[in-house]
Amino acid sequence: MGVAAAARHVHGHHRGGERGRVVDLARDALSAVYDADVLRPRTWRRLGAVLNRRYGHRRDPDDLREALRCFRRAADLPVATPQERMLSCASWGAAAVSLGDHALAAEGFGRAVLQLPQLAWHGLPTAACANHLAEWPGLAPLAATCHIRAGAPERAVEILEQGRTIIQNQSLHLRGDLSELADREPALAAALSRVREQLDAQGFATGADSEEMPGESLLSPLGRERLARQRAALCREWDDLVAEVRRLDGFAYFLAPVPYDDLRAAAAQGPVVVVNVSELACHALVIRDADAPVEVVELPDVSHAEVARQAQALVSVLLARREPDRPFLRREADRHAVHDVLEWLWQRIAEPVLDRLGFDGHAGGPLPRLWWCPSGLLTLLPLHAAGRYPRHRTASPSERPAAGSGCVPGRVVPSYTSTLTALLRARERDADATGFGGLPAVAMPETPGSPALPGVRREYEELRAAFPPGAPVDALFGPEATREAVRRALHDRPWVHFACHAEQDLMDPARSALALYDARLTVADLLELDLPHAELACLSACETAAGTVRLPDEVMHLASAMQLTGYRHVIATMWGIHDGSAPDLAARFYAELTRTGRPDAMGAARALHTAVAGQRAHDPTDPLRWAAHLHVGP
Repeated sequence: MGVAAAARHVHGHHRGGERGRVVDLARDALSAVYDADVLRPRTWRRLGAVLNRRYGHRRDPDDLREALRCFRRAADLPVATPQERMLSCASWGAAAVSLGDHALAAEGFGRAVLQLPQLAWHGLPTAACANHLAEWPGLAPLAATCHIRAGAPERAVEILEQGRTIIQNQSLHLRGDLSELADREPALAAALSRVREQLDAQGFATGADSEEMPGESLLSPLGRERLARQRAALCREWDDLVAEVRRLDGFAYFLAPVPYDDLRAAAAQGPVVVVNVSELACHALVIRDADAPVEVVELPDVSHAEVARQAQALVSVLLARREPDRPFLRREADRHAVHDVLEWLWQRIAEPVLDRLGFDGHAGGPLPRLWWCPSGLLTLLPLHAAGRYPRHRTASPSERPAAGSGCVPGRVVPSYTSTLTALLRARERDADATGFGGLPAVAMPETPGSPALPGVRREYEELRAAFPPGAPVDALFGPEATREAVRRALHDRPWVHFACHAEQDLMDPARSALALYDARLTVADLLELDLPHAELACLSACETAAGTVRLPDEVMHLASAMQLTGYRHVIATMWGIHDGSAPDLAARFYAELTRTGRPDAMGAARALHTAVAGQRAHDPTDPLRWAAHLHVGP
């Protein structure tokens, strides 16, 4: 059950007298359940649900207030399972929204977000975690909106940091999770795993994750009371163990939000813009520098439904591009559809944010850096390329936006980060002071079962020519690019360039992959790697930074997996790129990176910005050819 479903508890189909009898029956059920019964949290929540439904018909605020008290009571009971507590807290938040109490709604939804890491616990298989998270789409953005409306934008940032990219954060030990704890305190980690497994087993036994419990009558009152005592003891043990972990150096935020005072350092080298899209409202949270408070930019012309429509429009175009024989008029319609998306992003989101920052493109000197951190389905859309561009080659100068005024790349050098924590992590270590450590190019001009990519050989030649003579740059061509050979190369060299086929799985992002000669190198494979000296990964392939429909807030794609594996900088694509233009972009990109004679990955964002600008100048009317490319990292 998701947030929207929790909110729909206010609706029902009972007639007046029937509604009263249902409430009476719910009260009777509550009085019949022992105080220490494992069914008591659910019974409180169900009483709140029927009161909520009655409020939907009678509009008596006393019903809603009582319902809210029921949800809070259910959430506070120590025997409540994580699933039951999630349902109660989400219902609490939805009822508080109906009452117009944003602070109370923020507390309810915020507490629900804090349950997400336990619901998608590290010890569960990734598929199981994904299934649990898929039941709660948009929960963290909804909680953040309530915090913003309650006047607590810093807390909104903390909640978004806690409630997004949960699978990746846990898999890659970004905040001292169980795997890192096991290396340092194995006995404590084992105790946590044991208690978590027992709590999960009890949750399954009581059927707390479903509205109806099969075989419920088989549990006697005494048996339920025994289960409740056991669960209460396990919960106390869990809380004690977590408190013990948090006393360890480096584990202060174990299973807790990182405070804003720590997160704000992500903006030390330029503003970070967290764009929050929820069913209630949409805002941009601007962190200007490490000493500034969060600045809220209202986005009144943006809605969750409209973002979904724009994402659907773009995804439809990208899917249609896979049909090579589309008629000319269809291709033209698709090209204009992309222009429409870019203009919508510019007018509704990017331009208001850049205007607030004072980035107008006319200041002179190098353009400032800016990091986008979008949420929800906005991760499917190219904020980095938002703008107004000429739609026809014959457009007059008056129809062409002035340089620097009408598009994001004319005002800033844009980058992305999945979270503030990921950006901070990428900045924790300096680039290798010993100099350029080498680059293998994984070059696949021919891939078994896929169309040929004749431009790959020229792409490697252009890349190789950009580096000084003798620089350790080589290639794994065709049959040499096996899965094991590529894994070894990733360990041996700090840079890598992939020129091959790739595909993003919109429904199961862990299956997204780079196509090698003998296998697919998937996101799941990459997440198993730990490359502490990795610097730059250039993914010259299709859809390596495409968002996902099912779990948009997990920001799980090949680019983010490469960064979280260890690469500080990743160059990737949001959709398919042309084999014929990839070599030209690579030539411009690496020429910029090596312009001083010493290859430097820290210049990756500006080098990409320059390279894409060259392609855009050649044909600004077709953004599908150049707007796909983006930079992830510091």
